[in-house]
Parts: sequence; C-alpha cells; structure tokens
Amino acid sequence: MATNAEDSKRSEANSSEISESVKTENSNTSENDSLIASTRSDRPHAERKISRQEIVLRTETEGGHSRRGSASKGDNVEKGETNFHSRASCSSVREQSDSLSGTEDIPRQRPENVAAKVKVKSTSEEEIALQGILNHFHSFSFDKAKEQAEKERDASRSSGSQMWQALLGCMVQFVQAEKLYMNMSFLVTKGFLRKEISVRAAYESLIAELEELSLAKKFFLKDSEASADDGLTDHVYSGLHDLLRHLCGQLLVFTRVRLKMILFYEKMTTMSMGRLMNFEELLSILNDISINHARSFHHPLLSAVKTNFTYECDIQIHLLRSQLDMQSWRFLPSLISLHDANSKLNNWHSFVQTKEAKKYGFGSTFLKSSPLPILYQWLWQAKAAFVSKFSLYFHETLAAQSTATDMKSYTSRQACDYVAKIQSFVRKTDASSVCLVFETAGVEDYQGAGYHHPEELVQPPKGLESYPAIFSYPPTRPREKWPSIVMRVSDRSNEQELMDRVIHFFDQQIGATYFLCRVEPRITLVVVFESRKSEKDSYIKDFVYDITTQLRCNKVFANLKPK
Repeated sequence: MATNAEDSKRSEANSSEISESVKTENSNTSENDSLIASTRSDRPHAERKISRQEIVLRTETEGGHSRRGSASKGDNVEKGETNFHSRASCSSVREQSDSLSGTEDIPRQRPENVAAKVKVKSTSEEEIALQGILNHFHSFSFDKAKEQAEKERDASRSSGSQMWQALLGCMVQFVQAEKLYMNMSFLVTKGFLRKEISVRAAYESLIAELEELSLAKKFFLKDSEASADDGLTDHVYSGLHDLLRHLCGQLLVFTRVRLKMILFYEKMTTMSMGRLMNFEELLSILNDISINHARSFHHPLLSAVKTNFTYECDIQIHLLRSQLDMQSWRFLPSLISLHDANSKLNNWHSFVQTKEAKKYGFGSTFLKSSPLPILYQWLWQAKAAFVSKFSLYFHETLAAQSTATDMKSYTSRQACDYVAKIQSFVRKTDASSVCLVFETAGVEDYQGAGYHHPEELVQPPKGLESYPAIFSYPPTRPREKWPSIVMRVSDRSNEQELMDRVIHFFDQQIGATYFLCRVEPRITLVVVFESRKSEKDSYIKDFVYDITTQLRCNKVFANLKPK
C-alpha cells in the first residue's frame, strides 16, 4: 500500500512537471510564432530564413504534444492550446522551408507530382538557344541558323511556352528574309511567269507577327492556362515573357529599318542608270537611318545582327563621303574616308572568318567564287574601285611620296589602273595630252593639291589658275593650249552635251583637236591632239567615254544588282 501511495505521488509530481514544461514550451512557441508573423508583415516580399535550432525545437514540440495525446481530462485546455500552437509551428516550418526552396506559391501536392510537373525550361536555356541561332549571322551562315531555329521549334512543341514557340517560328522567317536581303534579291527584275520571293513582303509579314508577339496577350493567356493545368502559377513564365517581349520589340524596330534600307538601295541603283550619282542625297538618307537607330536593337542576344547592320551603314557612309570629297578634290578627307572604310571592312571580316573567305581572300577570284553574300562582296568591290579613282585624282601628290617604280607597282595592283590605260592610249594614238581639269569656282574650302594644315589660309586662285589640271599625262600640262581648253570647259551653253556625250572641237588657229567629256560636276576629261582628228573616230570617243563612265562609278553601283 505504501508503495502504491509513493507511486501515485511520483506520477502526480511528474504530471505537474510535464504541465509546467508544456506551458513553457507553448509560451516560447507563441513568442516565436508572433515574431515570425511580425517579420512577415514587415517584409512580405523579402526572403525569409529559419535557423536549424528553431526547426529542431519546433519539431520536438510537435513530437512532445503527440506523445502527450493521452493525458488526463484536467489538462484538456492545455492540450488544446498545445495542439494549436504545435500545428501553427509546423505550418510555419513548412512555409519557411517552402520559401527557401522557392516553391511557396505552388499548391500542396505530393513531392513526386511536383517534381514530375515542373519541367519548364529556364530562361537561360532559351537565351542560349537564341544566341546559338543568331551567332550564325556573324559568318552569314543563314542556312545553319534556319536549321537550328527549326530544330528548337520542333523540340519545344511538346513542352514549353507558347510564346517561345511562336518566336522561334518568327526566327525562321527572319533568317530567310535576311539571307534574301544580304543577297540583294529585292533588286532582281521580275520576269514573266517567274515566281519571285518578295523580300519586302517577307519583312512586312514578319512585322505583323512581331507586333502581335510584343503585346503577348494571347500567348500569356495560353501559358497561364497551361501552367494552371499543370498545377503551376503564372510567375513560372513571367520572366521568359519579359525577355521575349523585349526581343520582339527590338526585332520589330530592326525589321522596319530593313525596309528603309531596301528603299535606299533601290534609289541607289536607280541613280546608277543616270549620268551622275547624287552622292550627297544618298549620304543624307543613310546618315538619317544610321543616327536614328544607332541605339536600337541593343540587346546582347542581338549583337550579331547589330554588328552586321552597323558595319553595313558605316562602310557605306565612308564610301559615299569619299566620293563627295573626291568630287571637290579634297585629298586628306578623301584619304581618311577610304581608310575608315577599309578598316571597317577588315574588322567585319574578322567576325566573318569563314573557311571559304580565308580560302578565296579578296583578290580577283574573290568576287567571282566567294559564297559570301552579294552585299558584303559589293562593299569590297566598291572600296577597290574608289581607291583606284583616288589613285588617279591624287596621282601627283602620291607620286611625290614614292619612287616612280614603286608608284607604278602600287597602281598596277589596283582594281583599275587608270594611269596605265591612259599611257597605253597615248602611245597608240599619238595624243599630245590627256588631262583632268578641275573647276575651283564655288569651292569654299579649296586649298589645292596635297596635304594642308586645317587652319592654313589659301588665297582663292584667279583666271586660268582657277582651272588646275589635277592629272596630266605627260606630267606637264599644255600651257599654250590651256586658254582654249578652259574656254570650252567653262562654257555652260554645252553643259548638258558634256554630260551626255563626248564633245569634239577643232581649233583652226593652232591646228589642234580636243575631245571633252564631263566626269564630275567640277571635273572634265580632255584629250588633245596636235593634228586634225575626225569627229567619228570611234576608238578615241570610246576611250574617253569609257574612262569617264568608270570614274563616275555608275557601273559600280549598278553591279549591286544581282545578275
């Protein structure tokens, strides 16, 4: 009996100790829960962390309450409070662990179901895929880019964002349109019953698709429905949507710029059919396009597209500016413009670096057999033609910086050796002089041949000196015949005839024959003979007209049109 009494006392003492410990734990738990709740209310969007000790403590609390589920009726109130705090603590632990794992917004599911349904590609994977497609633009490998875009599109049909699939479809169209553009397909004359792929129509269709994608409403709803069906929420796709909308917006601007460039090249080739190219108008159009869109489509993923566009515009601007400077016989500005164009071409070629480009180089066989796009080839061709023209216009200045042997070697390597052509013509026809006459009147910054300090003051020439010979072969100009030449060059009554055809004039007083033709608005080619020559001499007239046409560079711009 004594033993039973002692046992009952011990049990009562133990139960009181347990009750006190439960109360202490419950108060601690309540304080912790209130602290967590206040932390959440203060920082609703901040990342919440939980220490290992708190997790262990609350887990032990939950276990202790479950073990004491069979306590006496006198402890019912305490048990109810304990169970309540235990459930709150456990839910807090779950919420804390969910926030650390980044899945707090996902509905409660069995772990295996969540793992099976979260199969959405991360944004970085889409970025890598796009970068792989667009990097082919550096080497003009449009077929490879199209193949990769189609492969990615087919792979994304079974899973992934609807907007991502739509963008890949646009990328296929974009690659095809860029290939046609770089090969100047829009300049090809449409034949009868000949099916033509309209580059302009391809870009316009692409613009409509990109406009719809940039809004992204339809695709956002589709992706939201798909995520709801999979037990996911919208935030899984939100980052991807933001990226794709941004890219679509920049591609939309780029595509519209392409339509402007198409109009520019069409205008250029139309001008080439006339007598003179209006380089100032072309330069103004291209400057506007380049300046207005210098900061557009700047996303890193579009770097290859941006690089091609920038080099294309910059090289064209330098080449056109060199033509304007040569028309005004400005040596240093012409030289700088040609040097800049050459540097840009070499830098662009360092991006291309295809095996074919290395194999063919940029010699005479390059333009005939290179697989590179027509526009890229043409820019090299135009630069070579303009350097040849520069070598003739400033031959005297260049020859003063070199020996006669070296100068002959340099000019012989040009695309067109004008000096050798003129020398050969003189030998065959016994012409006394072939010269290019420049009219200085109206040129505000005229300084003469060669290098000049920018601040150097040069008195404007007067009389016959205002019509210098910028090139002459033999090197000494025919001074005794110069007044007669200047009179014919400055005669505005036959201005149109000088532009359209070769003018023949025989001076009976001195017995000399002149053939004249206007090359530039201020430059005229003059061939002088010491004897009477027939007006119908086709060899002389063909030579004068051929040299004049080549120096105008109309044929160079006409060659932009695919054969």
